[in-house]
Amino acid sequence: DPHDRLLAVEERRVRRRAPDLLAAAPRGTGRGGAGGGGAGRGPPSPPPAPPPPAPSPEKLEADVREAVKAYYEAVVQENWTYTFDNLALQTRRMFTNKEEWIKKNQWFTDHYPQDLGSTVHILNVNVVPSALEADVTIQLTSKDGSLLEPRDTRFVYQESSWKHLFLKEEIDIFRPGVPFDEFKKACQTGSSQSSTKTNSKGDASGKGKA
Repeated sequence: DPHDRLLAVEERRVRRRAPDLLAAAPRGTGRGGAGGGGAGRGPPSPPPAPPPPAPSPEKLEADVREAVKAYYEAVVQENWTYTFDNLALQTRRMFTNKEEWIKKNQWFTDHYPQDLGSTVHILNVNVVPSALEADVTIQLTSKDGSLLEPRDTRFVYQESSWKHLFLKEEIDIFRPGVPFDEFKKACQTGSSQSSTKTNSKGDASGKGKA
């Protein structure tokens, strides 16, 4: 039958082409290949790294002491840009801008002059790790070696370092946000009413640079 012969010829032609068709077929179409369920999958991701261990209390205290020493050495050197940049965010935002901070510190320098020595005594550091806060007692010296009254302050851990946070007494002294003319008037009035001699960098009266 001519029809049967035609089918037989076509079947033989398909069989001869089969190896070529298999060779031309896209690879990886099986399970886990590019066309299968594992399409595009690379090696498994490594597990996340564990968090670094918390610093020891000794390390925390050493870091606080280093920051406090650097801050008050800047106070002695009247480096007001450094001290402003190392105020805690809460304190820095109380001031209108850096200029206000510099002008008020300079006012204390001009009206309560005193030559400070370079030694900064850190008498006590009490770190609260859970709050990342540290209460600090410092004592500055005069160039003649005499000691000023100790003063309490606070540092907090922000922006990857320890920053100076104002306590209420320091806020009362600097009056953050108060216009400079009003600040001067208030300071002058307070000075005339006080029988305690004050100085620019922190004595018994609590007045001074910070």
